[in-house]
Amino acid sequence: MNRLLAWVWLDSPAAPEGRVGGAVRELFLDMNGTALANPHPGEKRRLESAWDQLDRIGVPTLLLAGEYDLPDLLPVCQRAVERIPDARLVELPGVAHLPHLEDDETCLSAITNFLRPSA
Repeated sequence: MNRLLAWVWLDSPAAPEGRVGGAVRELFLDMNGTALANPHPGEKRRLESAWDQLDRIGVPTLLLAGEYDLPDLLPVCQRAVERIPDARLVELPGVAHLPHLEDDETCLSAITNFLRPSA
């Protein structure tokens, strides 16, 4: 299961397994393995729809979507950015769902610019 999740979230289902390797892959497998080994958290409770509450977000919001992420993620991010006041979306070429682990310069620049105070 851990290998499958690494392929989906780290590599991309559209890429070969192991596209992202080395220390990053080991870190993912270690962290995700810990989560998979934990006991079941209990019964799920029914929550309000998050979509119906997005317009209540009162802080600037940055959404990032990787080119190699699951195909339905970009449209979801685009719909979310329409509902969240003061939100922006940055599309990241050449990365999957965890671009910060890939040390992607576009991702890191987008986060840095977002967090940088306005003059």
